[in-house]
Amino acid sequence: MEQTKGKVTVWWSAGGGVGKTTLASAYASYLTKQNEPDSVALLDFNEVFPRIHKVFRTEHLSLSPVYDAIEKKEVTVDVLKRVMDKKQGIWIMPGVFLSDFEQYGPEHFIEIIKLARQVYKEIVVDVNAGMFFSTTYAALNEGDEIRVVLEPSLYSLEDTVFACDFVVNSWGVDRSKIKAVVNKYDNSDFDSEAARRILGVEADVIKENESIKEAFEKGQVSKIADIIFGKTQKTNGRKNIFSFFVRSEPNVAN
Repeated sequence: MEQTKGKVTVWWSAGGGVGKTTLASAYASYLTKQNEPDSVALLDFNEVFPRIHKVFRTEHLSLSPVYDAIEKKEVTVDVLKRVMDKKQGIWIMPGVFLSDFEQYGPEHFIEIIKLARQVYKEIVVDVNAGMFFSTTYAALNEGDEIRVVLEPSLYSLEDTVFACDFVVNSWGVDRSKIKAVVNKYDNSDFDSEAARRILGVEADVIKENESIKEAFEKGQVSKIADIIFGKTQKTNGRKNIFSFFVRSEPNVAN
């Protein structure tokens, strides 16, 4: 039987508070509707303050069995699946808390991604903002596509330019994998063409919408996914998979 190799989409940002985790969660939810059951995984690579388990209200299972198995070179897909919990059609792996994160290195998270590729068709990874964690290094290097989220402000743009240049020049990340996602929540003239020109990567602009606010307040991740990713729109002549955007990061129930 031929081994599968799932696609890894990483959601990242230069700074926090731009809606990265909400987008990663909604994107994973969207993918469950486009694929066969049990095809989608959402990996929480937020070290110190993991939050995906809070978004979906899943049990936070310890990653210790995976760490121990990797250290002993005995890790298998079954070991990984034992620390994952299925919620709303998504297989969710919890993140690493402050009490444990110092023992983990990039090699552990790279191994986790490789294992997930063997099982799932689509792997969505939500990583820490910035460039200061081993999970970020592992995910950006192993990912097939990197969605870097930013706000339509000069400061956010400058931070994103610096962060992208750093990971490309210092970590060897392929710039062609990076796609910018601009959280355009105001009436500024900041558009996808401006982001593309300054960042040197493809860019999408996502607008805020009252329907998303309502879904957000009710904790409806699936509905948010439908609104954001469920239809296409035109942006500067290019197809855009996004429709709208949520800024905040909800604590989402079923």
